[in-house]
Amino acid sequence: MHELPWRTVPGLLILAHLAGQEAPSNIREIAHHSGIPLKKVGPLLRRLRRAGLARGAPGTGWRLTRPPSEITMQEAVDALPAGPAIEACRMDYEACALRTSCPLAPLCRAGDDMLRTLLARMTLADLRPVVPLLP
Repeated sequence: MHELPWRTVPGLLILAHLAGQEAPSNIREIAHHSGIPLKKVGPLLRRLRRAGLARGAPGTGWRLTRPPSEITMQEAVDALPAGPAIEACRMDYEACALRTSCPLAPLCRAGDDMLRTLLARMTLADLRPVVPLLP
């Protein structure tokens, strides 16, 4: 399975929280509902603002800049710190002990399903190296 660097996960949890809110959320609410320490929420929100995914300021609350259906997971991952995957979300739905409570579980489930579909379509012949045709 693919790994998601653990430094990326808190930002995705924040985005997942904002995606479920109609009204702006303040930093304390975001920290409480996403499980991210309060001191880490502010820097992540500023990073999401620079990437154009969230807007807000102290006293006004934070919200997404577009509807959740218009923000791809790739945009979200690209906007967040990656760093080394020393600790990582292994994105393995079947093996995850948190899958019933993690807001990223649908992403992991879809990733598992897509990988299984791809593996079912491919054969060992697909792994042979492609030899370029020379003139």
